Amino acid sequence: MRIKLDIPMSVGEIATAVGGICELKLRNKIINYITTDTGELSYGDLFVALKGKKYDANDFTDKAEKIGAISLTQRRGKGYVTVTKSDEALMLLASYYKGFFTNLKHTVAVTGSVGKSTTKEFLSVIASTHLCVHKSEGNHNNNIGLPLSILSAKRGCEIMVLEMGMNAEGEIKRLSECAMADIGIITNIGTSHIGNLGSRENIARAKLELKSAQSISAIIVPKDEKLLYNAPKKHTFSTTDITANTAVIGKENGSVEIYFDGKHAFSSHLEPKGEHFIKCLAPAVAAARLINMDFGDIKTGISQISDINIRQKLISAKNFYILDDSYNASYESISADLSLLESLNTYAARSALLGTVFELGEHAAEMHYRIGRRAAEAHLDRLYLFGDYSHDMKRGAINGGMSSERIFVNTELSAPEITAEEILRRSVHSEIILFKASNAVRLDRILKLILA
Repeated sequence: MRIKLDIPMSVGEIATAVGGICELKLRNKIINYITTDTGELSYGDLFVALKGKKYDANDFTDKAEKIGAISLTQRRGKGYVTVTKSDEALMLLASYYKGFFTNLKHTVAVTGSVGKSTTKEFLSVIASTHLCVHKSEGNHNNNIGLPLSILSAKRGCEIMVLEMGMNAEGEIKRLSECAMADIGIITNIGTSHIGNLGSRENIARAKLELKSAQSISAIIVPKDEKLLYNAPKKHTFSTTDITANTAVIGKENGSVEIYFDGKHAFSSHLEPKGEHFIKCLAPAVAAARLINMDFGDIKTGISQISDINIRQKLISAKNFYILDDSYNASYESISADLSLLESLNTYAARSALLGTVFELGEHAAEMHYRIGRRAAEAHLDRLYLFGDYSHDMKRGAINGGMSSERIFVNTELSAPEITAEEILRRSVHSEIILFKASNAVRLDRILKLILA
């Protein structure tokens, strides 16, 4: 990823900000672009050499030097800014850079097991009716993506909406200290990464690391989540209880009723249909309220939300349709997508391709069984299962009342063509098929085969 700095910095300034060491003759050089990819490097760029699980970009600093770039690296040498850890230096640099934004009024950090991206997108649309908004792009929500999101902001931005993901304890704390948010959102506490953290209680504690940012003034949390009852500086939201600080109640005609502290504030219309989207809208509206947006602007913002603001993409494939949400998965996000699928009653048939959910640890078999049961409850016409734990999902679906004749299993992750061929053979005209699995399953391979 190569980003342009809207506010250029000198190498000396960067070295000071990150506690690094560089040659005196480099200090006055001006940096306009930052990248973490040598394939995108150009003369004069700052190359942040990151060390990952499968690679060490510090091995490519010689290449960067030949191109004429300056490396932020853990190695010593000419043309280098030498630091102890380049990923930590990147976060320090982002925090320093954020101080240049004199128009910045608010920073909102969004985390949670499900709905982070959609909540971020909804808040960004609503806030843009009143403010100049900068948001995290795509899934840039980790210790690399988040600081790069900050560094890519434009100098006139008035609000930053930053997504924060995590796999382990301590990660939200580091991201919070980097972002220095004044408002935090926890969309929910689910089972994502339960294999790493062990329990929902531990997940809740990890999400509450948002409070480690000294700048935080409010943490928006679901009112009905018992694990967050003792959250500090909490502002509650709900989609069912109007006594929450912010409540968004959906109606069958697509309208939403907004309540603040038990009092009806206004009505609006939300284009994306489904309970999952209302659950993402509620914390977004709560944040809009906390940044003191006018009710009229919030209402206008809600009405401007459209299908382009959600991650699920509807793709026309031959004579049927694919609802593609294959970036990542958890039990909760699969359940939400199945609820969405159930609400789409204009299609001739509704089916799902579900793949393995990773990072569940010792809970994997049980959670996949539950996914199968939930799929049966969705009254699907067909269920395609792909990858590890497919038989656990099948067992859950059958025990939930689904006929085995309507379930197709392929446990061979290296053979996506088998599933693609089966979908093409079984699909009917105007059918819609949900694609959902962890990103590592690579359901995009099946999608490409179907679309070929």
